[in-house]
Amino acid sequence: MSDMSLAAKLRERVDELEEEVRQLRDMLVPPVAFDPEFQLTASATAILSFLLARSPMPVKRESIFDAIYLSENGQDVKIIDVYICKLRAKLPSGIKISTQWGVGFYLDRESARRLRSHIITPDHVPSLPKVKANV
Repeated sequence: MSDMSLAAKLRERVDELEEEVRQLRDMLVPPVAFDPEFQLTASATAILSFLLARSPMPVKRESIFDAIYLSENGQDVKIIDVYICKLRAKLPSGIKISTQWGVGFYLDRESARRLRSHIITPDHVPSLPKVKANV
């Protein structure tokens, strides 16, 4: 096998794996759009969506980090604490991100119910946000 055909096969395999990663990310963090009044960044939207999808179960900081940033480097897991703090400040009264110390973050059933009422259906959203590590 020539070097060129080996390189082409490797490039094809890399492309396949990148597509699988994209699909897995979409499964881990379902694309959701919230009311624009929340003024959320793409990363904050992804984190809130992740918590909502797993409500009312607590989710470890590391699990949120892995789902949002996957294999991207350059971020520290503590960034999740920063996003949670900012999210708490932006969410309206009645929607609360709680902390179960030593376990993780969660939305209780009532907060999740209220948050679902702020989801914009995909037909009202021109495009859903993409998550980048340096957002």
